[in-house]
Amino acid sequence: LEQQEADVLVVDETMEDCSGVDFCMSLAGRYPDMLKLIIIDGVSREVAEARQKGIIDGYVEKPVSDTAIRNRANQPV
Repeated sequence: LEQQEADVLVVDETMEDCSGVDFCMSLAGRYPDMLKLIIIDGVSREVAEARQKGIIDGYVEKPVSDTAIRNRANQPV
C-alpha cells in the first residue's frame, strides 16, 4: 500500500499477526477513501461492530469467488 495506491482492500478475518478488523483499523486514518472488505466464515460480533463503526465497509462470506468480491465492491457503501 505504501508503494502503490489501491481503491479496494480485501483481507481475511484471520491473519497471522492480527485480525482483519485490526488491520483495517490500522489503515483507516491513512487510507480513508479505500474500500475495506473482510472475508469471513460467518458474521461475528467483531465484524458486525466494525461495519457499524465504519472500520470496514463490508464483508464477503466464504467460500469466496472473484465475482462475489467484485459484486460486493460495486455495492453502495
